[in-house]
Amino acid sequence: MVNENTWIEFIRNQELSSIRKNLSDVSIKKILEIGGKDGYLARILTDWGFDVISIDINPSSTYFDVKKMNATELEFKPETFDLVFSSHVIAHIKDKNLLFKEINRVLKSDGLAIHIVPSNWWSVITNFWHYVLLPKILYKKITSKSNSKENLKNDDKDGLNHKKIRLKNLLFLHPLGTERSFIIEIFKFSKKYWAKIFASYGYVVHNESNGPLVYSGYSIFKNHGYKIRKYFAHIFPSSYIFIIKKQNKQSL
Repeated sequence: MVNENTWIEFIRNQELSSIRKNLSDVSIKKILEIGGKDGYLARILTDWGFDVISIDINPSSTYFDVKKMNATELEFKPETFDLVFSSHVIAHIKDKNLLFKEINRVLKSDGLAIHIVPSNWWSVITNFWHYVLLPKILYKKITSKSNSKENLKNDDKDGLNHKKIRLKNLLFLHPLGTERSFIIEIFKFSKKYWAKIFASYGYVVHNESNGPLVYSGYSIFKNHGYKIRKYFAHIFPSSYIFIIKKQNKQSL
């Protein structure tokens, strides 16, 4: 039996391992990881022999020394990195214009970016389980200390408004990223739409592929069905992997 953290690490490991062959280029030496959180993937990349800097707006640095930094305000000189990498991060950054402007700035002119992003299938599967589990989620919230009458009485107006928004999102909209609702995300997490986003920020898609497994955001049946998950990932994967390159200015 694996716990939730171990299961998430297993998924991330599988996704990262699926792109290892794309990192065999001898010119790739220095890597910037955006949204490294606990440093789990940065540790693996370092073990593979790369010089890795990992950043996160709220790092925990469990496996690797992840620097506290905003991805839209990178503290690096222009053309510092051979590769910029992210795993399930872009969907959570609202100002993508600033994000890609900064990535463009710190990435070498012949460098690559690899982004593992959520798929529309992941959104569908996750939201299916969300509404199946909603009664249990609501029960936990109602009975938790943070939702007691005592705490509600002491909340200020802004706090109450914030709770109302969270409740509305929990019951109806349930966005998993920065969009207003999961319905919008189902369309915007499609492979075609992701490719369109990368192109709009001046990138050419070098390669795109399905992630290696099917899973949801709720870790349902987390220790079962590896072969089935791998097989069905060919049809409805939970992630897409994009290898992109800055567009040659001469071709603009």
